[in-house]
This record gives sequence, structure tokens and C-alpha cells, in this order.
Amino acid sequence: MRSPLNRGGIRFYLIILALIGWKSTTTYFAIGVALMLMGIGLHCWAKACLERNKEVAMTGPYRFVRHPFYLANALIDSGIVVGSGCWLLGLVFPFWWIGVYLPVIRQEEAYLIEHFPETYRAYRSRVPALLPIRRPLPKQSGGSRRQIANIIREREVQRALRLLTYPLFFFLWHQFRTYGAGYFKSHLATIISILILMIALRGPAWQMKKQLKSERI
Repeated sequence: MRSPLNRGGIRFYLIILALIGWKSTTTYFAIGVALMLMGIGLHCWAKACLERNKEVAMTGPYRFVRHPFYLANALIDSGIVVGSGCWLLGLVFPFWWIGVYLPVIRQEEAYLIEHFPETYRAYRSRVPALLPIRRPLPKQSGGSRRQIANIIREREVQRALRLLTYPLFFFLWHQFRTYGAGYFKSHLATIISILILMIALRGPAWQMKKQLKSERI
């Protein structure tokens, strides 16, 4: 069973609590979707520039923050919270998120210091952890082919397709909570189109996941 106290479970429980406490308006919903889309984009960008366990990433979003992957998760999770319009969840979320991710960040940085002591210490002294509040590192040229390979290897396409279904699902929930079941009867064509799009996004994601599992076996 997923735990609300680790990275694998926090978003699952956030979604459940957001649906239960849903008090959204059109403005909150629009802001939430924008945050989710920003997070998905940053997620892909960060993975494209990451060479796991080979070097200290300093290109792309790693010029601005040391943990753009976790910042992307924060944007996606914040989008869920803001989009729900639930103020109580909004009060709890920052403490919950920090409690889950801070130990992960510390563990990851300890690993990087152990394996890349001089490089990572110098990098950490110049680049903030999550918020881009300092001048970024100088831009470096990076190979586009390597970035594409990273995205494929890190299963980022599969993850992005899955994440893109969240705004669609929340849109349906928002319409239901705002207008009731009558919305589905009067906008049946729209509902069917959204469901088809969700399946179209989820289908390749499931297929990729199945293929990757079979390759590992």
C-alpha cells in the first residue's frame, strides 16, 4: 500500500484529498492547470539534462537549481492543491511536502558529495537547491541527441503522458462539482472527446511501461 510519507504516495493522497475537499473556482482551476503544465515541462527538461551517477548535471535547469526534478514535482503537486481550491489542504501541503522531500534531498546530496566531492561542493556553493534566487551558471552547449536518449532511458515520455491526463481528469471533476450531473448530459460529446484523449494518452504510457518491464526481465 502506498504511504503518504514517501514520494511514491504523496501525490496519490493529494489527489484523493483534493477531490474530497474540492472547492475550486474557474480561476483556481486555471492556475492549478498552469502549474501542473509548468511542472511537466520542467520535469522533461530536467530529465533530458541528467546523466545519472556519471557526472554532476550543470546544464539546462541545473544551471538555476540543484534539484529541478523535485521543483517540477512541487509545481505539479502545488497545481493539484491550488486547482482544488481547498484552503485546508493548501495550509497542510507545504509542511507535508517538505517533510517528504527534505530527507530525500539530503540523502541525494550526501551521495553526490561522496562520489563527486570537489565538483559537487563547488556546484552546491553556487546554485540554490529549489528556488532560482541566484544568478544561473553560464550556459553550456549540450548534445540534443544525448538529451533525447536521456528522456527515453528515464521513461520520461511515459511519465509525461500519464501526467497530462491529470488536468483532463480534474476538468471533468470541476465541471461535475460546479454544474452537477446535468453537465454530462448536456455536453456528452465534450465528455466523450476528453475520455478518448485520456485513453490516447494513457494507452501509450501503459504500453511503454509494459515493454520496459519485459525488457528488464
